[in-house]
Amino acid sequence: MYWRSDVSFLGGAMGTFEPRIVAFLDVLGFKDLIDRAARDDNATPIIEALEKALTYVGADNKPSGDFQGQTKMFSDSVIMSGSPTLAGLNWVFWRCIVTQAMFVEYGLLLRGAITQGKHYQSEQLVFSEGVVNSYLLEQRVAKYPRVVVEPSIAKLAQQQGRSFPYPPPDDLILEDEDGVLFLDYFRYITDGPASRVDAVRFPERHREVVEEGARRFAKLPHVLEKYRWMAMYHNRKDDEDYIDIIPFIDVEGLFGTKP
Repeated sequence: MYWRSDVSFLGGAMGTFEPRIVAFLDVLGFKDLIDRAARDDNATPIIEALEKALTYVGADNKPSGDFQGQTKMFSDSVIMSGSPTLAGLNWVFWRCIVTQAMFVEYGLLLRGAITQGKHYQSEQLVFSEGVVNSYLLEQRVAKYPRVVVEPSIAKLAQQQGRSFPYPPPDDLILEDEDGVLFLDYFRYITDGPASRVDAVRFPERHREVVEEGARRFAKLPHVLEKYRWMAMYHNRKDDEDYIDIIPFIDVEGLFGTKP
C-alpha cells in the first residue's frame, strides 16, 4: 500500500499531513523537578504548579477557528500549531507568550522555538516535520528561557502583520544581543489577556523568580546563565518608555560582572 498524505482512510475524518506553523516548548529543569519531588517525597507542590501553569494550554487535537489551533502536551514538552495564515501565526504567538508568562508565575522556565513544516496530529499521534524543525532549532539556538522565532516565520509576520489589529504579530518579536529573534513575552502585561496572569503583579514576580534562581543556582554556571539572561531581558523592558511598572534588577549585584 502506498503512502497517502490524506489519512482519512484510517477510519473517519482524521485530518491531513499538511503545512502548519508549529511551536515546540520545553520545560527547563524538568529532571531536577522530578528528582526533588522524589527526594523530598512530596510531589504535590510541583505537580500543582505544573497543572496550574498548563491550565491555559489545554489539550485540543481538533483544529478550531480561523487559526485552526491545536495543542498537545507530553512529559516536559508542549506542542502548539496553527494554520499557515496570519490568524494561525497570531494564535501560535499569543499562545506561547501567555503560556510562558504563566509558567514564570509559578516559578517555571520555558524554552522553545517556532518554525513551520508539515504536521499531523490526533489524540494518539503527532507526526510532524514542523515539530522536528522546532525541536532542532530549540536545541541548537534557544539556549536561554526564550522562544526563538525562525527567520522565515518572522518574515511572514512582517509581510502580513500590518493588516492585523494591534499589536501586529511582528511587533511581538525582539532581536537579542546574539542576533536571535524571540517572542517578547513581557508584551503580555500591555497587550495580553489580563484574565490569565495578574499583569500588575507579573513584573514583580518575574524579578522574584530571577533573584530566587540566582541564589539557588549560584554554583551552577550553566543554569545561572539562564537567569542572567532573564535579568537582562527584564531590564531591557524596564528601559522601554511605555512600561513604568517593571522593577529594575541589579544584574551585577546578583550575578557579578560577566566574564
